[in-house]
Amino acid sequence: MQSRPQAKIQIIFDQLAEDTYDIHEEFNVDSYLNYKLTCVDPKFNGEGIAFELFKRSLKLAKVHHHSFVAGSFTSPYMRKIVTKLGFQEVCRLYMADLKDRNGNTLFPTAAMNDFVAFMISNELFPTNETN
Repeated sequence: MQSRPQAKIQIIFDQLAEDTYDIHEEFNVDSYLNYKLTCVDPKFNGEGIAFELFKRSLKLAKVHHHSFVAGSFTSPYMRKIVTKLGFQEVCRLYMADLKDRNGNTLFPTAAMNDFVAFMISNELFPTNETN
């Protein structure tokens, strides 16, 4: 059984994946690498660990013949990192607008600028690999 926070997170991913954006149809891909819940222990923030994780996973995606990579990102720091690696935002859901299956607001205290961005890349080896 999922905890309440895990259930909220799953609803976000479900709404992005099913209701908002059909990546298979939109980009005519059969398979792709999809990032979910990437995080780094706060005591290691700013040391380039997340950047390195994404960079290495992109190389792994190429080895497994995925030409397309996607992910849902709530953190502005993670969005900045994947943007450096060639990702582009294709759609956005504001946290204040997200509701559960009963119509209840999931994040009643969310600020107007809190959102989850669905971002994609088909650039598996970007030219700018500095952090």
